[in-house]
Amino acid sequence: MIYRIEPRIFEQYPAFFRGVVVAASVDNTATANAELDQLLRQRAQEIEVDPEISVDHLRIKGWSDVYRTFEFEEARKLHPSIWQLVSRIKKKKTIPFISPLVCISNLISLTYLTPSGLVDASKVIGDLVLGYALGSETFVPIGGGGSCSPWPGEIIYCDSGSGNVMCRAWNNRGGMETAVLPTTQNAIIDVDGLLTVIPREEMEVATCEVAELAQRFCGASTSVYFLSAANPTLEL
Repeated sequence: MIYRIEPRIFEQYPAFFRGVVVAASVDNTATANAELDQLLRQRAQEIEVDPEISVDHLRIKGWSDVYRTFEFEEARKLHPSIWQLVSRIKKKKTIPFISPLVCISNLISLTYLTPSGLVDASKVIGDLVLGYALGSETFVPIGGGGSCSPWPGEIIYCDSGSGNVMCRAWNNRGGMETAVLPTTQNAIIDVDGLLTVIPREEMEVATCEVAELAQRFCGASTSVYFLSAANPTLEL
């Protein structure tokens, strides 16, 4: 399996950096984990009462500014996943514990105020590609909403073998076809950063922390990689 980011993305957004954790032999069956859930609750409480953290925080606004450069009108209504998480917390809504892996992804995203997402690697048929949509791909959103297709030119995270969109609008919303479930045994967790608002060193720490948490709470065997303009492709 090849994991690649199309060069044009780095041409338009040279500050983009993606940390990648491959987690194998995962135990994601727990419906609750008191220690992991407490870490998430604690971070959510910190954000709720911190007046300096909002959807306008520099690290989140950096992504919102990127979204405003997308060349389709509907993009104005979209937000990166971290925007959605922080917005929910500020409205005093709970972030649910869905599974250990999802909790880890949310925890890292909230800790570093940068997007994180994940897919079930066993459900991927072809290569993992972050690139520009043709408009013929298929997206079935997590949480419902029915099957649809991305807008032509939209940045999507896609399975090249099936044409299934694993995440729309770069890091807006995950797809059901490769969603991580309690039965997931192999996963790929991404941490996205813009090096104009978050240092590379901190991105590397965040990514390694994902791996450590997956080992600790899911018994996973992990490998850590980084994708950037200098290294846009890796072989898994």
